[in-house]
Amino acid sequence: MSLNEIEEIVDRLIVKAKGDSELSKVRFVKAYKEKEAETPVSGYLAVVSIESMTQTKSFLGNAVNQGLKGEKYTADVKVKIYAPNYEDGQDLTGIAGIFCNSIKNADDKNVIEEVCFEPIGFDENMNAMYRPCNVKIGFYLCEEAVV
Repeated sequence: MSLNEIEEIVDRLIVKAKGDSELSKVRFVKAYKEKEAETPVSGYLAVVSIESMTQTKSFLGNAVNQGLKGEKYTADVKVKIYAPNYEDGQDLTGIAGIFCNSIKNADDKNVIEEVCFEPIGFDENMNAMYRPCNVKIGFYLCEEAVV
């Protein structure tokens, strides 16, 4: 399992979530593409980053059932939703709540284990208020066992 596969899962969730018409005024960018993040923020901006990824052997002897073996992977994803300067953070909680509901609804593969907010913060580099939404995803990667 590579980071690319985790990114594909996260990208798929974000694409489906941002299809929600209530998020049409939010622009989504990946954290490593900082050049796409304008300063000052002129509209709602969601910066998506994969904070961590872990692999655990979650089956006794790494066996899922007869003929299969597998491991569980988890990833912690942070989505910082920035408010435009003219909003002063007025609707950050509302937009973050819509995003959290939208990403849960986008989860047709049942990989989301938890979604939660953090308190509103201020980013001095972006000169904007933001509300982080943390999404924990987990899934099993199974393959046929060779006996």
